Amino acid sequence: MQSNGPVSTEKQAIKTALPLVQKCAKENNFAITTTKATLIIDSTLPYWFVEFELKPKDYTPSDIPSCAYEVAVWADTGKIYHHGQIQIGSLPNSINYDEKDFNFSLVNAIETAYPLVQEYAQENNRTLATGVVVRAFYVDSRPTWQIDVLFEPIKNHPHAFLDHPYGVYAYGVTVWADTGEIRSTSEQGWM
Repeated sequence: MQSNGPVSTEKQAIKTALPLVQKCAKENNFAITTTKATLIIDSTLPYWFVEFELKPKDYTPSDIPSCAYEVAVWADTGKIYHHGQIQIGSLPNSINYDEKDFNFSLVNAIETAYPLVQEYAQENNRTLATGVVVRAFYVDSRPTWQIDVLFEPIKNHPHAFLDHPYGVYAYGVTVWADTGEIRSTSEQGWM
């Protein structure tokens, strides 16, 4: 994606991110219902975290109570550094979560997870896809974020869905949402 120059306002951040979200919404028959952009300045370089809530245009039952699309835009250059669809829900056999228990925000959880995912991708010659699946749930009564970052499939291999690392479709990082500490990391796949 080409640079648009510095992004200094919420409106500019949303305008930069909107084409990606509109494409996703069109492909999945979603309507964009709400938009929020937050300037994050507690990282190495300031960036905008832009969230779009998406709702199905036609009602269809789903296990996923809400769907969103996130776009992170560097404030100094206007370049997008990651984007993807987020699905927020609970894992099977888990209880609904109370947001007040989640002291460590989703933004911070993703920031914590991404370096670990990028390291895994580099070590295993994998390419990150644009999808991120996020779940909020409790483990032993503690609030937890599960961040699964998707990989592009490895093509032209006879055992693409059977052998390691070809069956790995994502790398997961579980973060304690009360403290921000990493609980665990794992490959997600058909192994």
